[in-house]
Amino acid sequence: MISDIPFYTEKKDFGDIDFLIISDLNDRKKWIQETFKPKEIYHNSNVFSFDYDGVQIDFIFSKKEEFAISLYYFAFNDLGNLIGRVYHKMGLSFGHDGLKLILRDKSYVIAETILSRNIDEILEFGGYNVERYHKGFDSLESIFEYVVSSPYYAYEIFDLDNRNYRARVRDRKRKTYTEFLKWAEQRDQTRDYQWGNNKAAWLPSILLKFNKLEWFNEEMLKHKRRIELKEKFNGDIVSEVTKLQDKELGSFIASFRKVYKDSDLEKMSEQAIKNAIQEFFDKWDSQ
Repeated sequence: MISDIPFYTEKKDFGDIDFLIISDLNDRKKWIQETFKPKEIYHNSNVFSFDYDGVQIDFIFSKKEEFAISLYYFAFNDLGNLIGRVYHKMGLSFGHDGLKLILRDKSYVIAETILSRNIDEILEFGGYNVERYHKGFDSLESIFEYVVSSPYYAYEIFDLDNRNYRARVRDRKRKTYTEFLKWAEQRDQTRDYQWGNNKAAWLPSILLKFNKLEWFNEEMLKHKRRIELKEKFNGDIVSEVTKLQDKELGSFIASFRKVYKDSDLEKMSEQAIKNAIQEFFDKWDSQ
């Protein structure tokens, strides 16, 4: 399956032409080379760029289950990336694979789940007019007007000075993003949504809207168990019992974990785990 990616109707210049493709090809580069015979092929993740008849072609390869939402995400220049800033502020991630919730404990990722791949449902949650979206866009300005139409829009969440280093470097290279900043900077910002920094405040409504409360409770329980297990079984405790260090310690733990799984250790007290480590070490050391 292949589809060209929608663009705004007044677009005059095409630096490249993008196509979204579902394919089970094992060697995509070889297929492009044999089919289109380009002079060069550039490859970045699932995107293959090459020249054909004087035009740059971008083939974006997609999984079957992600094809529909990917088409919406990549449509209309950088619209998907722009409205994704609103969802990011809610603690979500909007990308080619859909709207995603990622649970974190500081920098540690606890779990993640796809909330929706239905564009209408996604837009509605962001406060965007679904009917207006499906009419398409004639110009960059009409795209920009749509971005700011969400009641949750605020210039500050787009301002590159408020982004991390990686995001600043990436989005400075996006022409549509920088054009949007110039356009949006001229607007009255006094009515912008007041965000604050508490993304967690959005979590209850997210879980209810997308029916993920049970999933959330299960993942948090698993995380709690992981923390409790780490307190009574870790490298320091194993080293204390066995006196092993460095590679030997790692080798011993790998052998021990083949026998004692999380489900076994979770049921044991810290002292029982130490006894099990000692018993295993006595046999392991004698080998």
